[in-house]
Amino acid sequence: MPTIAFMTLLLLALPSAASWVPTGTMAYRRIGGTQIGVLLQDGRALFPAIGINSHTGGAATYSPVTGSWSETDPMICGGQAAVLLQDGTVLATGYPCHGFFSPSTDSWALADSSGTTYHSATALDDGRVLIAGGSYGSVVYATTVIYDPIAGWGDGASMLQAREHHTATKLADGRVLVTGGAMGTASTSAEIFDPVANVWALAGNMSIARISHKAVLLTDGRVLVWGGSESPVAEIFNPSTGVWTTTGNLLTIREDDFATRLSDGRVLVGGGILFSGEYLSSADIFDPATELWTSAGNMNSPRASAMATLLNDGTVLVAGGITDEICDEIACRPIYTDTAELFVPN
Repeated sequence: MPTIAFMTLLLLALPSAASWVPTGTMAYRRIGGTQIGVLLQDGRALFPAIGINSHTGGAATYSPVTGSWSETDPMICGGQAAVLLQDGTVLATGYPCHGFFSPSTDSWALADSSGTTYHSATALDDGRVLIAGGSYGSVVYATTVIYDPIAGWGDGASMLQAREHHTATKLADGRVLVTGGAMGTASTSAEIFDPVANVWALAGNMSIARISHKAVLLTDGRVLVWGGSESPVAEIFNPSTGVWTTTGNLLTIREDDFATRLSDGRVLVGGGILFSGEYLSSADIFDPATELWTSAGNMNSPRASAMATLLNDGTVLVAGGITDEICDEIACRPIYTDTAELFVPN
């Protein structure tokens, strides 16, 4: 029987439309998000989230060679965001602490015993990591923390506005653009962090107030931002001019979707939930050349809060998430999934 890796290579060689191919199933069901998936230097993908009802308490790694998943040693901390460090280890951030993952041993170690929820974590060009904002209880923070692999942990300059559920995107020049999400509500504001000067500066205002939205760096250095509201309006920030402009409207207004920039520079967006509560299997692609959205077909399963990671062969691994919910007169309970699939671009 042909292996999953062989089937993927065959599909890549065919001049056909984009397709979704089922791949290996995880040992446990998991939920993640755009800030969770990490491509390791050895080509595997790390899903740094403890499985639902897991007996091991570990994260999961996916091998594109075998199309299968393996469980790591128990996670120490993390689960909110994760970034690849220059030495190949992974810093997973969360509350109440952060953890390091070593791909050579598939093991975890404590990184720091403090943290917030709904923060952002961004790898800087000099090897440090910026952790910005977040919340603890009802308190939302403007403070930042910087991890330096040589000097350890230290405070960074505070943002100009307290934020949670915001986005943080490293620009081509090494600065970091932060947008939306403020004090538990949507915001139009944006600001830029200069890691060399350790200062923040205003970066104009988006046309739509956003929270829990998405942002992706385009290959030309601009930043695409969408979601986080019931508006179909997407917009682009140009760091060279500091100007925001609207772009092609979304085909579907989603929340809790995933997003990944493809190897050819287009942006894949998929899954999530309609504001009416319907869980989505559909996906769309944004083309920066035309600034238009087109359909990317349907996944084999609806997914919200899934992990998406671009693999070295140009396919996108999408795993886990919530497929639906069961409701009674008391409450609604999410239905989690352990399945995964690959998006094969056309």
